[in-house]
Amino acid sequence: MLQWLSPHNNKRIFAPCEDIDRIKGWLLHCHKSRDRHDATARWLDRQHRLMASLTALFSVLAGITVVANLDTVGAEILGVSHLRFWAGFVVGGFALSASFLALLQKAARYGERAEVHRRKAEAYKALIWDIEFKLPRLQRGANETDEWSKEWLKSFELIEKEQAVIVPQWIVNKIETKQYSAAVFVGHADELLPDSPERKDGGQAT
Repeated sequence: MLQWLSPHNNKRIFAPCEDIDRIKGWLLHCHKSRDRHDATARWLDRQHRLMASLTALFSVLAGITVVANLDTVGAEILGVSHLRFWAGFVVGGFALSASFLALLQKAARYGERAEVHRRKAEAYKALIWDIEFKLPRLQRGANETDEWSKEWLKSFELIEKEQAVIVPQWIVNKIETKQYSAAVFVGHADELLPDSPERKDGGQAT
């Protein structure tokens, strides 16, 4: 039910019921948390690929330079002995860079952290679907708001306590600015379509 904002289309949150502020609060919290964890997982995946690529690159360069260093024997015969020193210096630099990047990648645990954020985003998505499924029953007169609210609160706590991870502040700010500065609640599924006009019964999601 999520979509990225386009310049002419506000972010819309599906809320198929009348004005029930508490439930809309649950939905807004779920959508924000899902987007934050999803964006963090994608960012960590990019960092993981970048570090892996740089590590492989420096390892290859170190290997190539070692092979090239064999030719310095001929250079010494010609009296250009300083080439061996510089070749060894370059080999050492490449090897040290590759080792440092490999150590950094292991310490940062990009892949592991990305997977945790991905699981949390999926858990919030499932919770959003559960809320959307139950909201029409409230509209038909079901008096279970308090019971469901307790269940949703328990689910929130379980998702966040599953494994402690931190969403970078710049991602939080980006999500708030680009997705939720003009988000609205909509009560009809067709209003989630990009070209669908916004109806007046939708409420501002703040």
